[in-house]
Amino acid sequence: MCSTPSFTQRDHFSDAMSSDLLSQFALQLQQNRKKTIARFFMLQVYAETNAKQIVAKLNKQVHRIHEPSAVVLAKGLEYLLNIDCRLALSESTIPVYFVLGKNDRLVPYQVKKDLLSMNTMVSVSIIDGCAHLPFVSHAEEFNQLVF
Repeated sequence: MCSTPSFTQRDHFSDAMSSDLLSQFALQLQQNRKKTIARFFMLQVYAETNAKQIVAKLNKQVHRIHEPSAVVLAKGLEYLLNIDCRLALSESTIPVYFVLGKNDRLVPYQVKKDLLSMNTMVSVSIIDGCAHLPFVSHAEEFNQLVF
């Protein structure tokens, strides 16, 4: 859900985040981890009607036990910057289902055309009014699509 075989723009794959944005996040994590996490949460709920409630819930869950490790967060961003599963998706012999949010700032819904062109086993649904967390913000619609 709200995923893509490559989170960053590459040759012949432009409907993704710029590598500069991810690099910015990595730098900002070093400078102010808590503020950067808050910014990331806001990107995940962009244009959601209940964004404040979702962010509060995310903050509570993330900070419930302890502050997330800067090293782990940096490694996660490095992973997103470098991962490229386009070949694996194109060679998949099993059905792959993507659920995208129309308002997602992290995985643009326009990636649908690329996903569908990679493999005939791919299907894609787009939830209107949804950002990056359909299972939280649009749980009922998400559950109907997936289950």
